Amino acid sequence: EFTRRAIKVAHAPLGGPTFLGMTEDLFVTEGTATVLPQDMYRVTGRVEPDAEVIGKVATMLTAAEKPLIIAGLEVTKSGAQQDLINLAELLGVPVAQGLSLFADFPSRHPLSIGPYSRYLGYTRGVDLVIVIGAQMPDEGHYIVTGPLPEGAAIVHISMDSDLLAMSQPTDLAVMADAGEAILALTAAVKNQLSKRQIRSIRDTHYQPVVDYVEQQRARMRKRAERHWDQAPITNARLSTELNDALEDDAIVVSESLYGVPEWFDFGPNAKMQIGPQPGEVLGWATGVATGAKLAQPDRQVIALSGDGAFMFQNNLWSMARYRAPVLIVIFNNRAYNMNRAFGWLRGGAQAELKQDMLTYLGDPDVEFTLLAEAHGIAGEVVDKPAELQTAIQRGLAATAAGSPYLLDVHTERWGAGGELEWHPDISIAAMRTREI
Repeated sequence: EFTRRAIKVAHAPLGGPTFLGMTEDLFVTEGTATVLPQDMYRVTGRVEPDAEVIGKVATMLTAAEKPLIIAGLEVTKSGAQQDLINLAELLGVPVAQGLSLFADFPSRHPLSIGPYSRYLGYTRGVDLVIVIGAQMPDEGHYIVTGPLPEGAAIVHISMDSDLLAMSQPTDLAVMADAGEAILALTAAVKNQLSKRQIRSIRDTHYQPVVDYVEQQRARMRKRAERHWDQAPITNARLSTELNDALEDDAIVVSESLYGVPEWFDFGPNAKMQIGPQPGEVLGWATGVATGAKLAQPDRQVIALSGDGAFMFQNNLWSMARYRAPVLIVIFNNRAYNMNRAFGWLRGGAQAELKQDMLTYLGDPDVEFTLLAEAHGIAGEVVDKPAELQTAIQRGLAATAAGSPYLLDVHTERWGAGGELEWHPDISIAAMRTREI
């Protein structure tokens, strides 16, 4: 009965991971029960938006001079990625990635302007934001930060009533399934305007967005090329080499690695992204990758983790025991890099004194391949860019042969204070008054 309830909760909208705890006596107590098909408890159906409200959204969208869509988790869970592509292409509207475990809009699409953040230059002058199936961008959120464009009208569409009109004031809050809302919005636009009018709006929006995207990607490539052969290895090079080596439908589990996902080809007809985790916790990449391989044994699966995050997890025993052929790639920059880089942007004593009290991890300098070896998992350290591609191929060959493999790649530290190795010289042994 409890198992049935857990399955029901996991699959009913909004759905998601469900923890089931049982007391020990349940496993030793005999009893009888009628086992009914799970389909008898399945909650089906998708909530459609109110037609009048979605008509107002369509009017706002077609009248906007510079609209923006922010897509989130519910788009993928609703199976609406292609429908969102169709809507964006219909009017030439750019799409930013909101907080999500997935790439809800193809990362290489010409209308994809990347993750929404305070650093997204495109937001200047935006007069309408439609957030579909995502948490509203929040000034205080670690991964996807606000603020929303000043003066823009805000529409929020979600099945989660707790998210609607919660952290930000909205002009329209629409409770509906993301997929149904996208289809209804597309239909409303087509009903309100002629094909000629729609084409005129698209022609107005499309090219400026494409030009912006191409310029931003060209700048990214140019910056990456300047440091392509440097050691420690850049995140851009490691990510690009991995993307090129993986099969088109590979599953990439990425744990809180800033500046990494944009180098991969993610989308409904490309590689699948899982991560970063919205709850901002560490230590889950290898466990999720093992689960992904269990669910999709015939697809390549890799787990990407920072060195700090990897020290929170120890799923290596399970991977070795159950022979989960997953490639583990550690971006080892010997630091909790994001904490320092973003924290120091706000100033403070550490930034002023250039003394990193918390985030430097190079003392002791952990060699993660030895940890893998202790679990019977092969691996290697990669610290030269020229050796990167052959190391990746050895790792993929090992997983193809049926074994997990670990790459400990020495990567750059970036951002404010990235060049520093100073850290507090703390010795508990020195605090003793006698040798004991």
